[in-house]
Amino acid sequence: MISDYHIHTSLCGHAEGEMRAYVEQTLAAGVTEMGFADHLPLLLRWETGLSMTPDDMGDYVAAVQSLTREYAPDLRIVLGIRGRLF
Repeated sequence: MISDYHIHTSLCGHAEGEMRAYVEQTLAAGVTEMGFADHLPLLLRWETGLSMTPDDMGDYVAAVQSLTREYAPDLRIVLGIRGRLF
């Protein structure tokens, strides 16, 4: 199994592109499982643009869940959240 579980989105402030584009590129590369892993909305990070904001959290979860349903069974997509402060 080929997988990638460390994919950030533009919500975390240090990635570019649309989530769907990541999914399509993952499929094209023959990867069978992927995981989005944006940073939790931690105060010291979102003020500097290094994590999603509290308002982004619901949209992030909903977007990953929607893509998970849409691309099953061709690709397993998992929802991750990174919690590191530094």
